[in-house]
Amino acid sequence: DFACFWAKSSSAQWRVPIALQILLALVMIVGIWFLPESPRWLVKHGRDAEALSVLSALDDKHYEHPEVQLLYNGIREAVIAEGSSARQTDLRVLLQGGPKQNFRRAALGVTIQCFQQITGINLITYYATLLFERLGLSDVKSRIIAACNGTEYFLASIIAIFIIDRIGRRKLMLFGAFGQMVTMILLAILGSINNSATQIVSAVLLFVFNSFFAIGWLGMTWLYVCVSGASNSVRHSLTDPSRLRRLSA
Repeated sequence: DFACFWAKSSSAQWRVPIALQILLALVMIVGIWFLPESPRWLVKHGRDAEALSVLSALDDKHYEHPEVQLLYNGIREAVIAEGSSARQTDLRVLLQGGPKQNFRRAALGVTIQCFQQITGINLITYYATLLFERLGLSDVKSRIIAACNGTEYFLASIIAIFIIDRIGRRKLMLFGAFGQMVTMILLAILGSINNSATQIVSAVLLFVFNSFFAIGWLGMTWLYVCVSGASNSVRHSLTDPSRLRRLSA
């Protein structure tokens, strides 16, 4: 983006940055062919050995390890249970409660995605250059800092990978939301004070805002939905003593 800024007399200024994203999409298309199917899908289609192999690779444990076996049996039990109620395949099941809590899980999935968008992250991500310009920075400096902001945003997102299972989904989301709230309050206060010192602090706070979002909300909304939906039956299998004994047998 910064390099194309200098092509002011050509449509390449906006065409090239957009077109370059095609290369990343091509990498994903090729890479997907090397990804294994999900264990749940494999079990559902009778490919149990492959499902067990994938679970073993995910946990980096032998396929005979108790934890791998319990998880595999939990998935298998969930698939069997769903097969027995396959007659309810229309979308009306999403409006029902019951043991599976379909409506609650669907509502959580929709609501949390909405919450992610209304945090204001798109304002910072897509209009960072304009925000830095309004802080009094030149065109070139604004774009350099915006590029640094995007790079730091990416690096901050890596932190969540290492702490998400230690801290938990809810705590990280609360941490991110609280941090973004405080940052926005400070930006609003500093916006009414126009001097060089507040401009520097405001620029730093934009970095801080992105960092809180990257750690608490960037990938969390998809991971939270997948885990809460797909592993509901598995969690019961791992926590209910009677089911645990049956699965172990």
